[in-house]
Amino acid sequence: MRVVVLGGEGLLGKKLIKRFREKKYSIKSISRQKTADFVVKNYSFNEIEKVIKLAKANLIINTVALTNVDQCEIYKTLAYEINAKICESLSELQILYNFKIIHISTDQVYSGKGPHKEENCNPINNYGNTKLIGENFFNKKTSLIIRTNFFGKSISQKPSYTDWLIESYSRKPYQKIKITKSFFSPLNLETLIDLIEKAFFDFKLYGVYNLGSFARINKLSFSKKFLFMNFKNNENLQISFSNFDNIFDINSSEVIRPNDMSLDCKKFINETSLELPNEEKLMENLLLEYK
Repeated sequence: MRVVVLGGEGLLGKKLIKRFREKKYSIKSISRQKTADFVVKNYSFNEIEKVIKLAKANLIINTVALTNVDQCEIYKTLAYEINAKICESLSELQILYNFKIIHISTDQVYSGKGPHKEENCNPINNYGNTKLIGENFFNKKTSLIIRTNFFGKSISQKPSYTDWLIESYSRKPYQKIKITKSFFSPLNLETLIDLIEKAFFDFKLYGVYNLGSFARINKLSFSKKFLFMNFKNNENLQISFSNFDNIFDINSSEVIRPNDMSLDCKKFINETSLELPNEEKLMENLLLEYK
């Protein structure tokens, strides 16, 4: 299997490449970053086609996305080009070169009360809308589309949500941490990569799948607990759990965000018999990444 990862220098892509290389997969990265195996300017059709030819790829993993929800509202054309147009190019190239696709999508294609099933999409902002448009370009018989939410210790230039939490809590002068009040079903990076590998190579899944923790998790409560657990033995940054309410504030952004992105992952569980982590196991896995 010859694998090419779009966004290979990003949060998920870089860690995925590291893991796959450790397992002796033939894998190359495409990125705007100069450290990538193949450097591109804007992921145009011609740039991607050139890489596919050179690498003789038979699997493309697309991790490229404009994920900043506020920026997606401000720069609507850019959001479409990154979140949808690249997918359109990949779908056209797939017909020409007959490769398989793993596409990383988002839990923000949902809104309303969860947990959400795959067929119940209803994006309420431009990020979720452009990601769903991107999904719809792919042939579901030859592409695996993963709707997920992830964080963990980054090895790329892009910090994850939990990296941001740690940095925000540690910085001086002290500022309140603004968090959107919501529910979600995230995975830590290492677990997500394990599950993607098993889903594609072992179970040969194609189509659209929710992939997250086996829980509907309160984001604010989870964030408080993560910081408390991560810093409880740090004498310089210790704070009692009861005082954590004082360091958080609710994000008052004007951009509409779903307040419940929790995922119903029964389809994935039923077709793989794999166990997904509950909230306690997710926290355990996450803290291991930061040890």
